[in-house]
Amino acid sequence: MSFKAFIAFFLFLLSLVGIMFVAMDGNSMMQRVLALDVREMMGKIKDKISDKKPLDLKVANLLDKKTASKEAELSSYCIRPAVGVNACANDGDGSSWSCATSPNGRGAFKGLPSKMKRGSTYYVGDGRYDWHILRESESGSQLITIKKAILTDHGANADWDNALGTGQSIFQGFKITTGYWILDGQRRNDDWKSGYGFAIDTSEKGGPGIYVGNTYSASHITIKYLEVIGGGDDNDKGGNNLICAGGIPGTTGWKIQYCYLHDAGGTPIQIIHNNNVLIEYCYIARNESHPKEHSEGIMAHDQNDSWIVRFNIWEDIEGTAVIAFVGDNWEIYGNVFYHTESNNPKVRKRWGVGNGTIATFTGRICNNTKIYNNTFANMRGHNNGIYFSSGQKNVAFNNLWYSCNHVEFANVDHDYNWFFKSGTQSEPNIQKGTENPFINEANNNFRLSKSTSPGKNDLGALYNTDIDGKIRGADGVWDRGAFEYSAEK
Repeated sequence: MSFKAFIAFFLFLLSLVGIMFVAMDGNSMMQRVLALDVREMMGKIKDKISDKKPLDLKVANLLDKKTASKEAELSSYCIRPAVGVNACANDGDGSSWSCATSPNGRGAFKGLPSKMKRGSTYYVGDGRYDWHILRESESGSQLITIKKAILTDHGANADWDNALGTGQSIFQGFKITTGYWILDGQRRNDDWKSGYGFAIDTSEKGGPGIYVGNTYSASHITIKYLEVIGGGDDNDKGGNNLICAGGIPGTTGWKIQYCYLHDAGGTPIQIIHNNNVLIEYCYIARNESHPKEHSEGIMAHDQNDSWIVRFNIWEDIEGTAVIAFVGDNWEIYGNVFYHTESNNPKVRKRWGVGNGTIATFTGRICNNTKIYNNTFANMRGHNNGIYFSSGQKNVAFNNLWYSCNHVEFANVDHDYNWFFKSGTQSEPNIQKGTENPFINEANNNFRLSKSTSPGKNDLGALYNTDIDGKIRGADGVWDRGAFEYSAEK
C-alpha cells in the first residue's frame, strides 16, 4: 500500500469516528471536544496531501452535511425558567424540553440566552423570567422571534410536557437595543382581558415593561398577545410607562397588536421618533395622570408620522388626551373610547382628559389626520372632542359621541357625526340622537341596537369593516360609530 493510500484510509477511519461523535448529539462535553479534535486532525492531514483523493472529499463533505443538518435542526430553541415552577438547574443547549443533566448538555435553555441567533425562534414555557436585554446585532432584515410555547406550537417535540404550554410566561420586562424582534404570546381569550400567553408584570418594581432608550435604533419591532400589568395609582412616583420607546429619529415599523395594557402608573404607550406604527385590536385600560406626572393613553411626542391606530378599546384613560401626538398622516378609526363610573371625580379623583380625546400637545402641529367611525361614550374632562393646535387637511367623519361632558373641535373638518348630550354641535349632515343607541351600555357593550342615519360611505375600502369584521354598508347603511349595526344576535 502506498503512503498516500495509507493516509487516505487512515483519514477515512478518523472521519467515521468524527461522524459517530456528532451523531451522538453532544450529550457530554467530552464528546463535543473529541469530535472537534477529530475534525482538526482531519484538516491537518488533508493539508499535507497535495493531490486529495475523491474519497477524502466525500468523507469531508459527509461530515460537513451532518454538522449543517444539526445547525438547521436548531433553528428553534426551547426555554424554561431559571427559578420557580418548571425551572431547570442546568443551562442546556436549547435542543429539547427536558432539563439538561449537565451544563450545556442536551436540554432546554435556563431562561432566555444572552446570545441569540438571527433567523431563529425561541419558544418559552410557562413560568417566571427575569428582565432581559434584546441586543443581538442586526443582519439585514432577519428576525429573532420569541414565542410562547403552546400545545399546538412549541417547536421541538423532544421531551415536550403539556404543563409548559397551558399557562403564562411572565417576565419582569425587556430592554430593546436593536431592531427586528417579534414577541408573540400566541393567544388570548375572547374578552381581550385574559388568557394571554405572555405577560410583563411591573406592579411590584415599577418602571417600564418594554423600554428603548433614546440612543438606540430599534426598528421593526412586533409585540402581540402580550399583557402588561402596571403598578396602578403609584402616588406620583412616575416612570411606570408600560411600553416606553425612545429611539433615534428615523426609527420605524413598530406593531403593537392584540395586547392588554392596564393599570399604568403613567402612560400605557409612550413612543417618540417612530414612523409607520400600527396599533390594533388592543385593550388599554386605566392609567394615572397628575399635574406633576402628565399622562395619556398614547404619548407620541416629537415627530411621529404615518401611524394607524384602529380597532382598540380605551377604558378610563385620563390626562392630556387619550391619544396625544405630533405628526402627519395619522389614521385613527374603529376605536371605542369610554369612561366608567369609576372615572367620575365624585367617585374617584380622576379628571378625564384635558385637551381632547384625540389631540396634539399644546402649540404643536399635525396634518392630514383621518378620524373615522370611532365611538366616544360617557367621556369626562375639559374637552372630549378633537383638538389640534394647528394643522391642515385634518378630517373627522362618521364618529359617535354619547353623553360626553364637553365636545369641541379645533383645526379639523368634521361632518356626518352622531351626538347625544355632548354639547351644542353643528354640521351639514349631523345626526342628533334622541336616546341611548347601544345594546348594553351598563356592561360596556357599545354595539348599536339599531342603524344610525347613513354616514359618509366613500371613505375607501380600507375603512369598510368594523372592529368585529362586519362589512360597513352591507345592509345599505354605512353606520356611524365604531360598530356596524347587525340584526344578528
